[in-house]
Amino acid sequence: MKRHAFVYRFALVVILLVTITIAAQAFGIGVILGKPTGGLSFKTARNSTSAFDAALSWSLSAGRMLIHADYLHHSPLAKNLPWYIGIGGVVGVGDNLYLGARIPIGIVWVPPSAPIDVFLEIVPTIGLLPDYDPEVNYGLGIRYFL
Repeated sequence: MKRHAFVYRFALVVILLVTITIAAQAFGIGVILGKPTGGLSFKTARNSTSAFDAALSWSLSAGRMLIHADYLHHSPLAKNLPWYIGIGGVVGVGDNLYLGARIPIGIVWVPPSAPIDVFLEIVPTIGLLPDYDPEVNYGLGIRYFL
């Protein structure tokens, strides 16, 4: 029964993320690997300086499904290589509920002739529930833009 509930929740979250982001001008989907986990990565560009990103993943160390969402502000660092900073939140569903706040800081390489981006980020995170738990996460990912 628990397995079925997890599958239903996972499918619902994927459908919700895709529905929310597909209405944007640019929609990217890909993978992210890092700490605490790896999974699916989504990004919608609002314009050349702002975007929303999200990820749906599974944390092996904590044994829970994680969903994070961030608002990002991009600034040019070099040609095809902006840096970004953002603010967002993370929710974890498993044996207990996990809630946290995130501040992603990263760089993204956008090749001029391919509909992809490759990103590297460091994310100071503060766990708020079930306990106060500051930590630093990181991720490396690639997304394909439809």
